Amino acid sequence: MITDTLKRELARESLSLESFQAIVQRLLGRQVLYRDPNNHRESELYDAFERMDDLVADFFEAMGLTLVHRTDQRFVIVYPPGAENPYAAEADERRPALRQRVSRDATALLLVCRMRYEEALRGGETDENDEALVSLEDLYTGYRMVARESMPEGKVQREALFKTIQHYRVIEFHSLESEALVRIRPTITALTLEGFVEAAREAHGSSPHAARDAPWVATGDEDGQGGGDDVA
Repeated sequence: MITDTLKRELARESLSLESFQAIVQRLLGRQVLYRDPNNHRESELYDAFERMDDLVADFFEAMGLTLVHRTDQRFVIVYPPGAENPYAAEADERRPALRQRVSRDATALLLVCRMRYEEALRGGETDENDEALVSLEDLYTGYRMVARESMPEGKVQREALFKTIQHYRVIEFHSLESEALVRIRPTITALTLEGFVEAAREAHGSSPHAARDAPWVATGDEDGQGGGDDVA
């Protein structure tokens, strides 16, 4: 019955159930849908979302999830129950958040990308899409400061780390050669930090492991496995 109703609503806008399912699955799997001009499929899904945004929002609301559409920055993000929403005027009463585990290496790199993006934003160094270009050397230096150790030396391990971050649609990189640049997207500001940035900054000069042990919270799978910090 629900599916039939949904099909009728979609048909009014000449949209298909398959498109609706693809958008929902992408948001559930990755939390963020970004209109990437270099990714045809991602842009196609975003454009389809704009034609059915009310239906998608109603679906996530029924699941107890919050959907935020930033038309100015061309992305959609879903927040789990209890997660801090930086775009909400008022925070809801907090409940235990769904969590996905990420490694400490990925946590540290996410934090560095967030810090570097904020610096570029304050300095007026973002482009017309509010994206910032940052050198790899700058990220490596920031990583050493946050993690109190160097980034993994092996090319395979280092590339895997950057691909993990890219999965969240917050950066774009094509090479890890010494002169390469990493594009940091405004979606980095949409990840919920739960005070991690502030805690890491305050603890940066005191405890060698304080920044690494601080909680990073950002996207949605409550059965995440392995050691690391929480992304919710």
